[in-house]
Amino acid sequence: PGNTVVSVAYAGNKGTHVGDDYDNWNDALPSSNTNYQSRRPYPYFYDSNYGGVVGLGGVNYFDSYENTHYNGLQIGAESHSLRGLTFGFGYVYSKTLGVGEGSGNSLAFIQEPLTNAKASKGRAQFDQTHTLTAHFVYRLPFGESFHGMAAAFVKGWDVNGIVTLKTGLPYNPTGGSALNTGGSGGDIRPDRIADGRLFGNATRQLWYDPTAFQRVTCNIPGRSDLCHYGSSAYDDLVSPGQRNLDMSVFKNFQIREGAQVQFRAELFNATNSPYFGAPSNLSYVSTTSVVPDGPSVGQILSLRNPMRVIQLALKMTF
Repeated sequence: PGNTVVSVAYAGNKGTHVGDDYDNWNDALPSSNTNYQSRRPYPYFYDSNYGGVVGLGGVNYFDSYENTHYNGLQIGAESHSLRGLTFGFGYVYSKTLGVGEGSGNSLAFIQEPLTNAKASKGRAQFDQTHTLTAHFVYRLPFGESFHGMAAAFVKGWDVNGIVTLKTGLPYNPTGGSALNTGGSGGDIRPDRIADGRLFGNATRQLWYDPTAFQRVTCNIPGRSDLCHYGSSAYDDLVSPGQRNLDMSVFKNFQIREGAQVQFRAELFNATNSPYFGAPSNLSYVSTTSVVPDGPSVGQILSLRNPMRVIQLALKMTF
């Protein structure tokens, strides 16, 4: 009805033998023993060019054993020429899962590559649960009764736009771990002792509850209970979503037969809505702090997209 077409579809994809790249494959297991070199799976190698037996540090391990899964419900609608208005929308409800990133395009951090790689299975960093896009083209109904020079400037203006609404990208807070593994420790996840989500009360100053996380470390005397890989899941929290309107207003002026000039005003992020990045990671005031107590924990300090940009343009076609 009304020149409208509606479509509903399921889309699924499974990736098999997907490449991964682990940079911590030769890390030692967590221990209070700070001599991690002797505890590496492969601590030494022999090379006559370097004087014989040499300590082996971090090893990048490449494989093609991972699987990825995508499942999505896709709904779309298109309507054409409804009193000068053409519009449509698309909605996707989906999930993408993998181990680490499981994409082969970037370094995948598997927290426990030798003992429990599946603990790093979770949502891909580009996964967005809900995505709604709507587009429109509208011939403004102005100046239909005008003639001559007035009609040339008042009649025939078009407006088009794309509205994008997306839920946030997943992330997991890290930081402050000291497990004496020989790696940097920057991507080691903490223990999660509570939910951590603020359920409608999240702000840019505090997006998640830091007290829901607990440091993992092997360097606090008397706290051997903290000396292990963290229990927090991979990419289990969600950063702020996106609300964006890109639009343009344009008109064609006929100069002569076969030649015209188009004026176009384009507004990217027309409503000037910020698309915030992920909140700050965990930090600690002292080496003995267990609960994250750093000054900017949970704050959002970045943008994913620029604010409003306006462009004016003239284009001649002949």
